[in-house]
Amino acid sequence: MEQYNGIVKRYREVIALLCEPSVLADAERTLKLTKESKTLEPMVAAIEAVKTADERIAQAKELLTDPDMR
Repeated sequence: MEQYNGIVKRYREVIALLCEPSVLADAERTLKLTKESKTLEPMVAAIEAVKTADERIAQAKELLTDPDMR
C-alpha cells in the first residue's frame, strides 16, 4: 500500500505545482505536469476506490462480530 500512497502523494504534488504562478509561467513545465496529472488521475481514483472498499469491508466485519447485530 506504500507504493500506492506514493502515487497519491505525487499526484497531489503535481496539482499543487500547477497552481504556482512560476510553473504556470513556464509553458513547457505546465504541459509536462498536466500530462503527468492526467496519467496519475485514474490511478488515484482507483486507489481511493479500493481504500473506500477496504474501509467498508472492515466496517462490515465489525458489524458481524457485534452480538447486537446478529
